[in-house]
Amino acid sequence: MKGNTSNLNRKLGWDPKDGEGDLVVGLRETILVALVKLGHDKTINEGVKRFHILKHDNNSSILSPHTRKAAYLSMRKKSSSLDRSGYDDLRQLYKDLGDEEEKLRMLGVLSSCSDMEIVLESLNLIFTNEVPNQHAIDVLNGITIEAHEIAWIWLKGNWDRILKVVPKKDLWSSIVDNIVPLFNSNDKVEEIIKFFTKYPEPSLQGLLQNKLRMVHINMKWTEGIQSEPMLEQTVHELLHKP
Repeated sequence: MKGNTSNLNRKLGWDPKDGEGDLVVGLRETILVALVKLGHDKTINEGVKRFHILKHDNNSSILSPHTRKAAYLSMRKKSSSLDRSGYDDLRQLYKDLGDEEEKLRMLGVLSSCSDMEIVLESLNLIFTNEVPNQHAIDVLNGITIEAHEIAWIWLKGNWDRILKVVPKKDLWSSIVDNIVPLFNSNDKVEEIIKFFTKYPEPSLQGLLQNKLRMVHINMKWTEGIQSEPMLEQTVHELLHKP
């Protein structure tokens, strides 16, 4: 899959071409983001390079609105609590951005990290003046599968405080839509059900049950692929193809 995606990216590139339609523009964005998330080094390095050009010249056309997310994610991929430079650059650009839509795109990237310290720092931004209350949900929506456990612990530990910032229905939707489906164990399903018993509203419980069905499907799928003896080797080969 990664090899096919990389081949498509070589044809599409980062830069828009005269006369291309919306389908091509959208496909370029999807392919670039997918490659970054898959850890494709060449794409990540190009995204970092272009981000730094934009950082020093906000008027640069080096990144179109449709390729900026891939560049932001590339910077996030290079960031950790041991080397914060990329994360700090993203935070600074977020503060400097004037475009509201671009700021929201950036917020979703800040928390989509595998480094637990960075994830917690990003989540705690919703309690600061740096993130307006109406945008707090965008930080939560950025949580990825690598960080779902720490995000769930943070949510439970800060629930009442979060509700002072995020409307209850928005918080429910974010958790149930974006975080619950990331789990894949019966123990966690039981924990989630128990946590939400204090919210018997039919709309929430209906949505929750739909997502928990997805969790059960994911569990079955995981069990199936784990039974493939060559799976680990195949994944390793795919992830290290140029």
